[in-house]
Amino acid sequence: MLWLALAFVLAVAIALSWAWSVFKASELDVRGLHVLITGGSDGLGLALAKQYALKGARVTIVARRQSQLDIAKREILAAAVDTSDASVLALSADVADAKAMQDVVAVANEFHGRTVDHIVCNAGITRPDYFVDQDIAVMRRIMDVNYLGVVHTIKAALPSMITESRISAGRRRRVVIVSSAAALIGFIGYAQYCSSKFALRGLAEGLRNELLLYDIDVSIYFPGNIDTKMLRAELKIKPQEANDIDGMSVPATPESAALVLLDGLSRRAFAITNEVAISMLRVLANGIAPRWNTPLELLLLPILVPIQVVFGLFMDSVVERAAKKKSSL
Repeated sequence: MLWLALAFVLAVAIALSWAWSVFKASELDVRGLHVLITGGSDGLGLALAKQYALKGARVTIVARRQSQLDIAKREILAAAVDTSDASVLALSADVADAKAMQDVVAVANEFHGRTVDHIVCNAGITRPDYFVDQDIAVMRRIMDVNYLGVVHTIKAALPSMITESRISAGRRRRVVIVSSAAALIGFIGYAQYCSSKFALRGLAEGLRNELLLYDIDVSIYFPGNIDTKMLRAELKIKPQEANDIDGMSVPATPESAALVLLDGLSRRAFAITNEVAISMLRVLANGIAPRWNTPLELLLLPILVPIQVVFGLFMDSVVERAAKKKSSL
Protein backbone atom coordinates (compact mmCIF):
# COMPACT_ATOMS: atom_id res chain seq x y z
CA MET A 1 0.00 0.00 0.00
CA LEU A 2 2.86 2.38 0.79
CA TRP A 3 4.37 1.85 -2.66
CA LEU A 4 1.01 2.49 -4.30
CA ALA A 5 0.62 5.71 -2.34
CA LEU A 6 4.12 6.85 -3.29
CA ALA A 7 3.49 5.97 -6.93
CA PHE A 8 0.24 7.93 -6.87
CA VAL A 9 1.90 10.99 -5.33
CA LEU A 10 4.72 10.82 -7.89
CA ALA A 11 2.25 10.47 -10.77
CA VAL A 12 0.30 13.50 -9.58
CA ALA A 13 3.52 15.50 -9.17
CA ILE A 14 4.62 14.59 -12.70
CA ALA A 15 1.24 15.49 -14.17
CA LEU A 16 1.13 18.83 -12.36
CA SER A 17 4.73 19.62 -13.31
CA TRP A 18 4.08 18.80 -16.96
CA ALA A 19 0.85 20.82 -17.02
CA TRP A 20 2.58 23.81 -15.42
CA SER A 21 5.48 23.72 -17.88
CA VAL A 22 3.09 23.57 -20.84
CA PHE A 23 0.39 26.01 -19.79
CA LYS A 24 2.71 28.67 -18.38
CA ALA A 25 4.26 29.06 -21.85
CA SER A 26 3.04 32.03 -23.83
CA GLU A 27 3.44 33.04 -27.45
CA LEU A 28 6.94 34.34 -28.12
CA ASP A 29 6.42 38.08 -28.51
CA VAL A 30 9.22 39.57 -30.61
CA ARG A 31 7.33 42.38 -32.36
CA GLY A 32 9.75 45.20 -33.08
CA LEU A 33 12.68 43.41 -31.47
CA HIS A 34 16.08 43.12 -33.17
CA VAL A 35 17.15 39.52 -33.77
CA LEU A 36 20.65 38.72 -35.06
CA ILE A 37 21.15 35.24 -36.51
CA THR A 38 24.53 33.87 -37.59
CA GLY A 39 24.51 31.15 -40.22
CA GLY A 40 21.31 32.82 -41.37
CA SER A 41 21.53 32.26 -45.11
CA ASP A 42 20.53 28.60 -45.18
CA GLY A 43 19.07 25.69 -43.23
CA LEU A 44 18.02 26.23 -39.62
CA GLY A 45 19.23 29.83 -39.53
CA LEU A 46 17.15 30.83 -42.54
CA ALA A 47 14.09 28.99 -41.20
CA LEU A 48 14.46 30.84 -37.90
CA ALA A 49 14.85 34.18 -39.68
CA LYS A 50 11.58 33.58 -41.55
CA GLN A 51 9.75 32.71 -38.33
CA TYR A 52 11.09 35.74 -36.49
CA ALA A 53 10.12 37.99 -39.42
CA LEU A 54 6.62 36.48 -39.46
CA LYS A 55 6.33 37.40 -35.78
CA GLY A 56 7.21 41.00 -36.53
CA ALA A 57 10.89 41.10 -35.54
CA ARG A 58 13.60 43.17 -37.18
CA VAL A 59 16.04 40.58 -38.50
CA THR A 60 19.78 40.63 -39.18
CA ILE A 61 21.22 37.55 -40.88
CA VAL A 62 24.96 36.93 -41.04
CA ALA A 63 26.89 34.48 -43.22
CA ARG A 64 30.05 34.47 -45.30
CA ARG A 65 28.68 34.62 -48.86
CA GLN A 66 26.83 37.81 -49.78
CA SER A 67 25.25 36.20 -52.85
CA GLN A 68 23.59 33.55 -50.68
CA LEU A 69 22.58 36.19 -48.14
CA ASP A 70 20.82 38.21 -50.85
CA ILE A 71 18.83 35.13 -51.88
CA ALA A 72 17.98 34.41 -48.24
CA LYS A 73 16.79 37.98 -47.70
CA ARG A 74 14.41 37.69 -50.64
CA GLU A 75 13.06 34.42 -49.21
CA ILE A 76 12.49 36.04 -45.81
CA LEU A 77 10.62 38.96 -47.36
CA ALA A 78 8.53 36.56 -49.46
CA ALA A 79 7.70 34.39 -46.43
CA ALA A 80 6.72 37.34 -44.26
CA VAL A 81 4.68 39.47 -46.66
CA ASP A 82 4.05 42.19 -44.07
CA THR A 83 7.80 42.65 -43.54
CA SER A 84 9.40 45.62 -45.26
CA ASP A 85 12.83 45.67 -46.83
CA ALA A 86 13.92 48.01 -44.02
CA SER A 87 13.27 45.26 -41.44
CA VAL A 88 15.75 42.72 -42.84
CA LEU A 89 19.51 43.25 -43.01
CA ALA A 90 21.93 40.76 -44.59
CA LEU A 91 25.60 41.16 -43.68
CA SER A 92 28.60 39.16 -44.86
CA ALA A 93 31.14 38.21 -42.18
CA ASP A 94 33.13 35.28 -40.85
CA VAL A 95 32.20 34.57 -37.23
CA ALA A 96 35.77 33.39 -36.66
CA ASP A 97 36.86 37.03 -37.08
CA ALA A 98 36.21 38.88 -33.81
CA LYS A 99 36.65 42.36 -35.31
CA ALA A 100 34.29 41.53 -38.18
CA MET A 101 31.58 40.53 -35.71
CA GLN A 102 32.03 43.75 -33.75
CA ASP A 103 31.52 45.66 -37.00
CA VAL A 104 28.45 43.56 -37.86
CA VAL A 105 26.77 44.32 -34.54
CA ALA A 106 27.52 48.05 -34.82
CA VAL A 107 26.11 48.24 -38.36
CA ALA A 108 23.05 46.14 -37.46
CA ASN A 109 22.23 48.20 -34.36
CA GLU A 110 22.43 51.42 -36.36
CA PHE A 111 20.39 50.02 -39.26
CA HIS A 112 17.53 48.80 -37.05
CA GLY A 113 17.70 51.73 -34.66
CA ARG A 114 18.00 49.54 -31.58
CA THR A 115 20.43 47.16 -29.96
CA VAL A 116 20.26 43.41 -30.48
CA ASP A 117 17.51 41.80 -28.39
CA HIS A 118 17.97 38.16 -29.38
CA ILE A 119 21.32 36.70 -30.44
CA VAL A 120 20.97 33.35 -32.20
CA CYS A 121 24.42 31.80 -32.62
CA ASN A 122 23.76 29.23 -35.33
CA ALA A 123 26.85 29.30 -37.58
CA GLY A 124 28.76 26.03 -37.59
CA ILE A 125 30.75 23.61 -39.72
CA THR A 126 31.63 19.95 -39.59
CA ARG A 127 34.03 17.62 -41.35
CA PRO A 128 33.89 14.10 -39.94
CA ASP A 129 37.08 12.09 -40.13
CA TYR A 130 39.23 9.78 -38.04
CA PHE A 131 41.09 11.85 -35.47
CA VAL A 132 44.49 10.47 -36.48
CA ASP A 133 43.87 11.38 -40.13
CA GLN A 134 42.38 14.84 -39.66
CA ASP A 135 44.65 17.76 -40.49
CA ILE A 136 45.25 20.02 -37.51
CA ALA A 137 44.30 23.06 -39.61
CA VAL A 138 40.83 21.56 -40.15
CA MET A 139 40.49 20.88 -36.42
CA ARG A 140 41.45 24.46 -35.65
CA ARG A 141 38.95 25.82 -38.17
CA ILE A 142 36.15 23.73 -36.65
CA MET A 143 36.90 25.16 -33.21
CA ASP A 144 37.33 28.69 -34.56
CA VAL A 145 33.88 28.66 -36.15
CA ASN A 146 31.85 26.43 -33.85
CA TYR A 147 33.14 27.69 -30.50
CA LEU A 148 35.05 30.94 -30.93
CA GLY A 149 32.52 32.11 -33.52
CA VAL A 150 29.86 31.96 -30.82
CA VAL A 151 32.15 33.71 -28.34
CA HIS A 152 32.89 36.48 -30.85
CA THR A 153 29.21 37.01 -31.62
CA ILE A 154 28.09 37.17 -28.01
CA LYS A 155 31.07 39.27 -26.97
CA ALA A 156 30.26 41.81 -29.69
CA ALA A 157 26.55 42.09 -28.91
CA LEU A 158 26.45 41.71 -25.14
CA PRO A 159 27.72 45.12 -23.92
CA SER A 160 24.87 47.06 -25.54
CA MET A 161 22.38 44.36 -24.52
CA ILE A 162 23.42 44.75 -20.90
CA THR A 163 22.82 48.49 -20.87
CA GLU A 164 19.24 47.91 -22.05
CA SER A 165 18.52 44.45 -20.63
CA ARG A 166 14.96 45.27 -19.58
CA ILE A 167 12.62 45.63 -22.56
CA SER A 168 9.09 45.43 -21.18
CA ALA A 169 6.97 43.09 -19.09
CA GLY A 170 7.11 39.56 -20.47
CA ARG A 171 9.83 40.37 -23.03
CA ARG A 172 13.46 39.68 -22.21
CA ARG A 173 16.71 39.80 -24.09
CA ARG A 174 18.08 36.40 -24.97
CA VAL A 175 21.27 34.62 -25.93
CA VAL A 176 20.51 31.48 -27.94
CA ILE A 177 23.33 29.04 -28.67
CA VAL A 178 22.68 26.36 -31.29
CA SER A 179 24.84 23.41 -30.31
CA SER A 180 24.13 19.82 -31.37
CA ALA A 181 23.25 16.37 -30.09
CA ALA A 182 27.01 15.90 -30.48
CA ALA A 183 27.37 17.98 -27.31
CA LEU A 184 25.78 15.09 -25.41
CA ILE A 185 27.49 12.10 -27.00
CA GLY A 186 30.84 11.49 -28.68
CA PHE A 187 31.81 8.71 -31.08
CA ILE A 188 34.22 7.72 -33.82
CA GLY A 189 34.83 10.22 -36.60
CA TYR A 190 33.45 13.15 -34.63
CA ALA A 191 35.98 13.74 -31.84
CA GLN A 192 36.93 17.16 -33.20
CA TYR A 193 33.33 18.24 -33.92
CA CYS A 194 32.03 16.97 -30.57
CA SER A 195 34.80 18.89 -28.79
CA SER A 196 33.56 22.16 -30.25
CA LYS A 197 29.94 21.40 -29.35
CA PHE A 198 30.77 20.19 -25.83
CA ALA A 199 32.56 23.51 -25.33
CA LEU A 200 29.32 25.33 -26.10
CA ARG A 201 27.60 23.52 -23.24
CA GLY A 202 30.12 24.91 -20.79
CA LEU A 203 29.79 28.37 -22.30
CA ALA A 204 25.99 28.28 -22.13
CA GLU A 205 25.87 27.02 -18.55
CA GLY A 206 28.37 29.62 -17.37
CA LEU A 207 26.59 32.46 -19.18
CA ARG A 208 23.15 31.34 -17.97
CA ASN A 209 24.29 31.83 -14.39
CA GLU A 210 26.29 35.01 -15.03
CA LEU A 211 23.69 36.83 -17.12
CA LEU A 212 21.14 36.59 -14.32
CA LEU A 213 22.95 39.77 -13.24
CA TYR A 214 21.33 41.54 -16.19
CA ASP A 215 17.99 39.71 -16.62
CA ILE A 216 19.18 38.18 -19.89
CA ASP A 217 18.01 34.65 -20.65
CA VAL A 218 20.34 32.01 -22.09
CA SER A 219 19.20 28.91 -23.97
CA ILE A 220 21.11 26.13 -25.70
CA TYR A 221 19.65 23.98 -28.47
CA PHE A 222 20.72 20.36 -29.02
CA PRO A 223 19.19 19.42 -32.40
CA GLY A 224 19.80 16.14 -34.15
CA ASN A 225 20.53 15.87 -37.86
CA ILE A 226 18.82 18.56 -39.93
CA ASP A 227 18.26 18.14 -43.67
CA THR A 228 20.64 20.76 -45.07
CA LYS A 229 23.31 21.04 -47.74
CA MET A 230 25.91 20.72 -45.00
CA LEU A 231 24.45 17.41 -43.80
CA ARG A 232 24.32 16.02 -47.33
CA ALA A 233 27.98 16.93 -47.85
CA GLU A 234 28.85 15.43 -44.46
CA LEU A 235 27.24 12.10 -45.30
CA LYS A 236 29.53 11.69 -48.32
CA ILE A 237 32.69 11.65 -46.16
CA LYS A 238 31.37 10.22 -42.90
CA PRO A 239 33.33 7.17 -41.64
CA GLN A 240 31.34 3.96 -42.02
CA GLU A 241 31.50 3.19 -38.30
CA ALA A 242 29.99 6.58 -37.49
CA ASN A 243 27.21 5.94 -39.99
CA ASP A 244 26.49 2.55 -38.40
CA ILE A 245 26.14 4.24 -35.00
CA ASP A 246 24.22 7.31 -36.11
CA GLY A 247 22.47 6.02 -39.22
CA MET A 248 19.18 5.25 -37.51
CA SER A 249 18.24 8.92 -37.04
CA VAL A 250 15.93 10.62 -39.55
CA PRO A 251 16.92 14.23 -40.35
CA ALA A 252 14.46 16.92 -39.33
CA THR A 253 13.45 19.66 -41.72
CA PRO A 254 14.90 23.10 -40.96
CA GLU A 255 11.35 24.40 -40.53
CA SER A 256 10.37 21.82 -37.91
CA ALA A 257 13.67 22.27 -36.05
CA ALA A 258 13.10 26.03 -35.99
CA LEU A 259 9.59 25.68 -34.56
CA VAL A 260 10.85 23.41 -31.77
CA LEU A 261 13.50 25.96 -30.81
CA LEU A 262 11.00 28.83 -30.76
CA ASP A 263 8.61 26.76 -28.65
CA GLY A 264 11.41 26.18 -26.15
CA LEU A 265 12.17 29.90 -26.07
CA SER A 266 8.50 30.66 -25.40
CA ARG A 267 8.80 28.44 -22.30
CA ARG A 268 12.10 30.13 -21.31
CA ALA A 269 13.70 26.69 -21.38
CA PHE A 270 17.45 26.50 -20.92
CA ALA A 271 18.17 23.21 -22.72
CA ILE A 272 16.04 22.50 -25.80
CA THR A 273 15.95 19.30 -27.86
CA ASN A 274 13.97 18.17 -30.90
CA GLU A 275 14.09 14.37 -30.60
CA VAL A 276 13.08 11.91 -27.90
CA ALA A 277 16.46 10.15 -28.00
CA ILE A 278 18.31 13.46 -27.61
CA SER A 279 16.02 14.41 -24.73
CA MET A 280 17.06 11.16 -23.05
CA LEU A 281 20.72 12.06 -23.53
CA ARG A 282 20.08 15.51 -22.10
CA VAL A 283 18.47 14.04 -18.99
CA LEU A 284 21.48 11.75 -18.48
CA ALA A 285 24.06 14.50 -19.08
CA ASN A 286 22.25 17.38 -17.41
CA GLY A 287 24.69 18.16 -14.61
CA ILE A 288 23.33 20.99 -12.44
CA ALA A 289 21.72 22.90 -15.31
CA PRO A 290 17.98 23.64 -15.03
CA ARG A 291 15.73 20.70 -15.88
CA TRP A 292 12.53 20.90 -17.88
CA ASN A 293 10.44 18.54 -15.71
CA THR A 294 12.29 17.43 -12.57
CA PRO A 295 9.72 14.87 -11.28
CA LEU A 296 9.48 13.19 -14.68
CA GLU A 297 13.25 13.12 -15.13
CA LEU A 298 13.69 11.67 -11.64
CA LEU A 299 11.35 8.86 -12.63
CA LEU A 300 13.09 8.31 -15.96
CA LEU A 301 16.68 8.12 -14.69
CA PRO A 302 16.51 4.50 -13.41
CA ILE A 303 15.15 3.52 -16.82
CA LEU A 304 17.58 5.58 -18.88
CA VAL A 305 20.78 4.43 -17.18
CA PRO A 306 20.47 0.80 -18.39
CA ILE A 307 19.61 2.08 -21.88
CA GLN A 308 22.72 4.25 -21.75
CA VAL A 309 24.88 1.26 -20.83
CA VAL A 310 23.44 -0.90 -23.62
CA PHE A 311 23.90 1.80 -26.25
CA GLY A 312 27.46 2.41 -25.08
CA LEU A 313 28.20 -1.28 -25.55
CA PHE A 314 26.63 -1.13 -29.01
CA MET A 315 28.83 1.81 -30.01
CA ASP A 316 31.96 0.02 -28.83
CA SER A 317 30.96 -3.19 -30.58
CA VAL A 318 30.61 -1.34 -33.90
CA VAL A 319 34.19 -0.08 -33.66
CA GLU A 320 35.56 -3.38 -32.36
CA ARG A 321 34.01 -5.25 -35.31
CA ALA A 322 35.55 -2.73 -37.69
CA ALA A 323 38.94 -3.22 -36.03
CA LYS A 324 38.72 -7.01 -36.47
CA LYS A 325 37.70 -6.60 -40.09
CA LYS A 326 40.65 -4.30 -40.81
CA SER A 327 43.12 -6.59 -39.03
CA SER A 328 41.98 -9.54 -41.16
CA LEU A 329 42.67 -7.74 -44.44
